[in-house]
Amino acid sequence: MEPIQALQTSEVWMLLAFLLVCAFIPMLVMSRTVTTLIPEGHMQTRWIDGLRGLAAAIVSLNHAPYVIGNLAVVPKAFYVSPNDDRFLLMSGALGVQMFFCITGLLFAGKILSEKPVDWSDFYAKRVRRVVPAYIAAVLLAIVIAAWFSWPITQSPTEMLAATPNLFSFGLLYMPTINGFNFSRLLGVTWTLAIEWRFYFVLPLIYLAVKKSKKATFTAIIAFAIADLSISGVSSWSFFIPGALCSLIAGKNFGRNVRVIAGVVALAAVVFIYYRSGQKTNYGLEQWLCVSVLFTALTISRPSILNLKVFVGMGTVSYSFYLLHSMLLFAVLGAVNFYVVDLGTLSIAKYAMLAGGTLALATIVSTASYLLIEDRYMHKPSKSKVAATRYSVAAK
Repeated sequence: MEPIQALQTSEVWMLLAFLLVCAFIPMLVMSRTVTTLIPEGHMQTRWIDGLRGLAAAIVSLNHAPYVIGNLAVVPKAFYVSPNDDRFLLMSGALGVQMFFCITGLLFAGKILSEKPVDWSDFYAKRVRRVVPAYIAAVLLAIVIAAWFSWPITQSPTEMLAATPNLFSFGLLYMPTINGFNFSRLLGVTWTLAIEWRFYFVLPLIYLAVKKSKKATFTAIIAFAIADLSISGVSSWSFFIPGALCSLIAGKNFGRNVRVIAGVVALAAVVFIYYRSGQKTNYGLEQWLCVSVLFTALTISRPSILNLKVFVGMGTVSYSFYLLHSMLLFAVLGAVNFYVVDLGTLSIAKYAMLAGGTLALATIVSTASYLLIEDRYMHKPSKSKVAATRYSVAAK
């Protein structure tokens, strides 16, 4: 066997590009054949769905190469040097930060609108939107964990006591059950916990904004900068650029302005990756860079993000976000146990295996959206059902 070699920087980028393409290949077909994957919303905001899909795929670029370590496989053919794995870490961080910005944009727009917010309806919709798919993902994680940790040696009482933590959306620590640490499958839940905290504080922000929008935004920005300067790390602050962009999201900008903003967005991405490894991924410098990037995207609204392949991926992005890591773990783990030692695979063979698994993740995520998310998300609330019945009875 040839000695183990570190991937060159160019090879790392080729790997990331190949994995990104693989994740989108099935969506090229499904976005054109499954009409429900493309929302009928206004074209002015469709770029947000496309950006969400791209962000989900970018997150997977971090997890695909690291699944070898997650499976405790010793590399024997190649490895990513510490100097280059910063690109993988930055991909995961940037994708998550784009999610946070999008959330800030959408929900700030809601609380800044002149219409009063029905908070009971808001939380009911949030529960229907995120809970069913999450429960399905946890159940799949339990099956995979039981498979990889078989035979069962822990007492049923101890396992049942730890199980509720799995359904806490990351608000509680990920448990180790039967010797299997579930963070290996549900590691992305830490971001869901941050999102839920943001949802819980929204009513307070809403009340503050109604009193003084300028004072509220000024206080939030000042606190975010102070927190980042003192601690050096903050995640929730990435909601703020999106929230501020809600003030300009509905405006129409001229072609020249949009082109300039597009160039700024591209330059911001290049700078973010160029500086990766020289700054913390959730620090003040990253926050400023992401703020510039998302503002530029909000102004430019790149037409490429309106393509059906990106919009379709955005539609299934939540399921993809939840499922891609555990599918990588399950598929590559099964290959490692039953077929060939993953550590001995060449970079080309490993890329084909990981890329094929990400393509499978896109297909499974689409099924999850159609069978679970879409079914519960568009389920009418009890109040609407009652109103409909009343109107029918009145007729």
